[in-house]
Amino acid sequence: MQYACSRRISLRACQRNRGEPRPYAVRRLGRLAAQLTIAVASAWLGCTAHPQDSQGGRTAGLDQWTPDEKAQLAAMRLTPAATVNVDPSNRVAASPEAAQLGKLLFNDPRFSRNSAISCASCHHPDKQFQDGLPRALGLSEGVRRTMPVVDVTTGPWYFWDGRKDSLWAQAVGPLEDQKEHGGNRLHDAHVLQDHYRRSYEALFGPMPDLSGLPQNASPLGTETEKAAWQKLDSQSRAGVSRVFANMGKALAAYEATLRFGDSPLRSICRWCE
Repeated sequence: MQYACSRRISLRACQRNRGEPRPYAVRRLGRLAAQLTIAVASAWLGCTAHPQDSQGGRTAGLDQWTPDEKAQLAAMRLTPAATVNVDPSNRVAASPEAAQLGKLLFNDPRFSRNSAISCASCHHPDKQFQDGLPRALGLSEGVRRTMPVVDVTTGPWYFWDGRKDSLWAQAVGPLEDQKEHGGNRLHDAHVLQDHYRRSYEALFGPMPDLSGLPQNASPLGTETEKAAWQKLDSQSRAGVSRVFANMGKALAAYEATLRFGDSPLRSICRWCE
């Protein structure tokens, strides 16, 4: 028998209904969250409270922790990745020029249907490149929370459901999502040609001729946009899709430069040394 899990049913209850064991990762998540909370509180108290031990005179703090406790605390420190993985399917992944173009595209609302939504609308730099909302809010409310796009080059899968296998493929998804940017790839190609052509061609070569094409067309847009896309010849569709993919590669090059700083726990541990 198949069971559908709604948001109101916990993962544990849903799996119990299905007769499935809880995944190891879910069990570990609860334990690690509890350990991390205790470690942070203990580190803070160890550094600030300094109670007197039973012998009197000597302060009981971090120096009273056992080597095993210190090792566990050190293992939970969140440190930035030492290296950035370079995507072999993106030849401009490590290009500073591509990252510069990607940053401009990331912050440009003209790539949305209402010219008011940019990537930065949901991925705020001051909020670890997410928005802090329960569900993403673009042209309308989405079905999932916005994912942060910091230190993301090490992931093999992207989006909450892992439906994309490269950062650049993930980057173009929201552009044509009707609840996010609500745009379409031919419109985006026109905007790119009008405002970023020189930077684009320095990285990817000449843009295709878009002069005889409509302003809006996409295989994933509205019914009108889909119909317009079907009327394009195969060469035009390939050229526009190539420009669209290259937009994603420039966006990915920029996102690859976004790194986490020190975590609060790491700062506390360093202060206690």
